Amino acid sequence: MSEDKDFNNNTPNNNDTNKVKYKINTHKKQLKAGEKVNENNDSKGKKLLFFSILAAILVVFVLVIILVIVKSNNSDKTTSTRRNTSTNNTDSSTDNSNIHPDKDNTTPQLTQQIEKLEFNANTTAELSMWFIADLVDEPMFVIYKKAIDEMKKDFPNITINWETYTTETYKSKIKTAIANNEVPDIFYCWSGSFLGDFVNTGKIYCLDDVLDKYIGNGLSEAMLDSSTFNGKHYGIPTAMNYVTLFANLDMLSKVGYDHIPSNKEQLFDCCDKLLSKGYIPFGCSFKENWCITAYLEPIIENTIGAEELYDVFRNEKTWNNDGIIQAIDTFQQMINRGYFDRDAFSLSNEETKANFMAGKYAFYQNGSWNCSDFSNTTKTSINIITGEWPAMTSRSIKKQFNGGPTDTLCVSASSKNATIAAEYATQLGKLISNYSYYYEISFPTWSIPIENDLLSSDSFDNNDNLFKTCVQLGLSADEFVLYGDYAMRANEANIYLTYVTQLCNNSINGIEFVAKLTQEIR
Repeated sequence: MSEDKDFNNNTPNNNDTNKVKYKINTHKKQLKAGEKVNENNDSKGKKLLFFSILAAILVVFVLVIILVIVKSNNSDKTTSTRRNTSTNNTDSSTDNSNIHPDKDNTTPQLTQQIEKLEFNANTTAELSMWFIADLVDEPMFVIYKKAIDEMKKDFPNITINWETYTTETYKSKIKTAIANNEVPDIFYCWSGSFLGDFVNTGKIYCLDDVLDKYIGNGLSEAMLDSSTFNGKHYGIPTAMNYVTLFANLDMLSKVGYDHIPSNKEQLFDCCDKLLSKGYIPFGCSFKENWCITAYLEPIIENTIGAEELYDVFRNEKTWNNDGIIQAIDTFQQMINRGYFDRDAFSLSNEETKANFMAGKYAFYQNGSWNCSDFSNTTKTSINIITGEWPAMTSRSIKKQFNGGPTDTLCVSASSKNATIAAEYATQLGKLISNYSYYYEISFPTWSIPIENDLLSSDSFDNNDNLFKTCVQLGLSADEFVLYGDYAMRANEANIYLTYVTQLCNNSINGIEFVAKLTQEIR
């Protein structure tokens, strides 16, 4: 995205000013020329000259006033790295070219359906807000601006002073701000233990009174799980992604499968048939532990259930669980039977992903954010489908996923306008979710107004059925379990990931894994 001209399309530039000056000077020269030619004319000619000059002066005065007004309206736009923008700016000419080129001129004014219970169009307040946007041309910066501008139309008397920071800067800044009780009224926060630590300080506003009226009416409890502590809600979900199983349907069809296996027996049968024909069933980078957990955690969740696993991650229950041992045994069976690429220990995730897109593997379990690449016909020619991880036991519960809404908006408990901030943040969070979905940046955490629902339109690039399928899976989910290293405290996550890596080379087995985590964590 370019500098101010991208946001301030109405801002006059030097060329505009020069044109005005040129016209004025030309007019004056013409007047002077006329004066010389008619210098012997009678007083009537002089009066005409006088009024012409007066008219020119009036024109100049009006133009100057217009320029000052336009400049004033756009003066709050800055080109500094850290943006501080007020919603007094109502300019809606934001350049969207870096978000989605095919949708530059088709951005909808998303339907709000706002319930103005705690505040209304006459409410007056000034609120501060912090977000993460690494660059001013980052899509999320534009999303934030569009959402805030949209809110300004409904609540013209609420002024928002907002700032954005890079991810790494923000991590330390928000922690310091919490410690010093200097957080803004509304702020971005990761869900899970990152937010939980802040909640434990008592400095985060409880959102129950605001969110309760939306649960079941545009917002599901599943979207709130990772920001709920002791039964109370502290975060407004704005974006989500989750782990899903991608499959090369062309390769599966060669062994008699036209779908993703639905249970463990089918999965092992499919993999054995793939091996017999010289195909590699799974691609995974064993050198990147988050890629390993993308397989391990869904297997555990599918074995013991989402609620049980989440309680273990949050240290509310012990790792000493026979179901976890059983799940790890299943994972190691898959490794020992040769279902994973033998080069997994030396491959990066990007290399593994490239191999899958080149048709080397039948399956690739990873984040739903891969949909855009996998549906791009210029990057891959294979027929890719996506779906849930197969049921691992007869008791496995479907519609449970690892991941979920990791991005939230929170409100400071010390805000002088906490009630208004909570209502405002809720409506803003809904808009951020909807705009992010419209531009295919992330999946919605709120239900989508039908007139803006991409599932009922043909506006996806490359007939992106993968994205549609992932959205539908996410919206139908009964429960999400936040990624282990998000849900756990930092020191506990490091211990967990250390032993996860050792599972892949059989340095430890399921019994030893559980014993070590039980001893060192709980």
